[in-house]
Order: sequence, then structure tokens, then C-alpha cells
Amino acid sequence: MRKFCFGLYVAFLILFPSCETGQWSLKNGSEISVSTWNLQTFFDGTKDGCEYSEFLKSGSWDKEKYYQRLERLCTVMKEINADIFVFEEIENEKILFDISNQFSAWKNRQNWKYSCFTKSEGSSIGCAVISRFPLFNLKTHSITVETANQEQPSLRNLMEVTAQVGEKQIVIFANHWKSKAGGEEESEIWRDYQESLLCQRLNEYSFVEDAAIISCGDFNRDIGEFFTEGNKVFFHNDFVKKNYFEPFCMESPWLTKQGDFSTVTGSYYFQQKWERIDHFFVYGNLEVVNFQVWNNIPLVNEDGIPYEYRISNGQGYSDHLPLLIYLRI
Repeated sequence: MRKFCFGLYVAFLILFPSCETGQWSLKNGSEISVSTWNLQTFFDGTKDGCEYSEFLKSGSWDKEKYYQRLERLCTVMKEINADIFVFEEIENEKILFDISNQFSAWKNRQNWKYSCFTKSEGSSIGCAVISRFPLFNLKTHSITVETANQEQPSLRNLMEVTAQVGEKQIVIFANHWKSKAGGEEESEIWRDYQESLLCQRLNEYSFVEDAAIISCGDFNRDIGEFFTEGNKVFFHNDFVKKNYFEPFCMESPWLTKQGDFSTVTGSYYFQQKWERIDHFFVYGNLEVVNFQVWNNIPLVNEDGIPYEYRISNGQGYSDHLPLLIYLRI
């Protein structure tokens, strides 16, 4: 017998002070840009016991290494220059304040003044959204599965937040699903549960007129492992029968309307091949104008492979590449 519990928890919504007034204007009158990026265990420079073992045991990880890595992150943010960033694998909200301080001297540009962060209780890392547009209505959703067959591993919360873009509202879901560590088949059931949670939340908006939704992040599931038809992806909720909803259909920019890959490279390189496990899924009053994998040097090495971060020498960025999407409202 299985029991399912869905919870709503408090997270951090931050407004950074700024001397500027007014809202960020839309590109070309109606376009916005969004980037999602798994930052690969982006811990701050203070060891408080929640970090991964390689950071706790490392004699070289300190505040100096952290601020060097922070500066590199902010340099990439300037280059990508998205209106909204969705990050996975950030340790805490303090890092968001440090990012804001790094941009305090950035002249002639409007900085990202709005930010939010959430992570599951007892988790080492969480998700963050940094935006030029006001953020509100922040929620985080979790799932607890009680079963006699298998003990539930730690599952990261689903973040839900709304961005006020001019007169329009865009709902953003930030995801970081269970990894395949411990076995792809063994862990698949937990990604299915996380899919069912996302599907339930998405269906709450199926009756909202002019709804605009972006679901993004690290799903640890390749685009080829979803139910797809052309560039349409169908999210299912087959596990919680008492709250059953129909599949929810969204558009994936990884795929063309014919169902072919839209890019040569993926966002993650594993066992000598590209994987497309980081995603944007788009629904409603939004049109995909452009989509790209940000695979510019120095985020990749001379072979075009992600330049992952290494504690030993303090070099590198992440084992994932950022994705960037342009959307017309």
C-alpha cells in the first residue's frame, strides 16, 4: 500500500534595493529571455556541515575559492544577459545576496533586482530564480511516498513562482528531479512521482485564461525518455489515482515540429555522448522565438565538452551547460 502526501512550505523571496525606478522594459516590445543552468554544487565559502563530503573533506575549499567561482558565475551572467535566470544546485540565499553585490557596480544596465530561493529540509542544495521582473506568489511543493517496498530517497522540492512581465504574468516552475545515481531503472520511479506532482500543479492552470507557463531545470531525464509527439511533451499523473488528471501537454524547444533534435549538442555530456536532461517546457500564451545551448568558451574545453568545476584546483564552471530561450508573449 502506498500513501502520497503533498506539502506546501515557506521559502525565501528577496527584493534587492536599487536606486533605479520603473520596471524592466520588454525586448522588441513583447520578448523575454530566460536561462536555466545547473551550477554543479555551488556552495558558499563557509562550511556549516550540510555540504557534500568532497567539500567538507577538502582542505582547499575556502572563501577565496568561493569568491573566485562567484566572480566567474557573474561574468557568465553578464554575457548571457537573460532577463530571468533559473539556477539549480545553489546552497543558500546568501549566495543570491553575494551575486547582487557583485553587480552593484555594473553601470549602464538594469540589474536583476528580484530573487527567490528554496530547498528541501535537510538538503544541501536548492533552486533559485533571479529576475529583472518582479516575482511574487512563491510556493514550494514536496511529495512524500509511504510504501513498504522501498524507502523514499531525498527528493527536492518543486518551486513555483510568478513573474510580473509588464501587464502579463508568467508562472515559472523550477525543477531538479532525482538523479540516476544508484541505477537508472531503480531511480526512475521517483522521477515518475516528481512528474506526477508537476502534472498536478500544471493542471491547476489548464482552466486559466491566457495562462503562460515555463517549466524548466534539471530533470535528470533525457528528452527521449518523455512521452513526445513532434515537439509536444505530455506530462502524466498516473500514480495518484484519487487525484487523477489528464496528461498535460507542453512544447519542448529541444525538438522540431517533426520530432528531430533542434541542436547538435546537448546540455550534459556523459559516457561519450550528449544528453538533453536540462529542459525548458513552454505552455499557453508564449511563443518560442529562439533557443540555444550556451556552449561558448570558457564554459567548454577545447573538445567542446562542459568545463566542470573541480575543487582540487578551483577551476572550471559546471558539468552542465546553460540553456537560453527567447519567448514572445
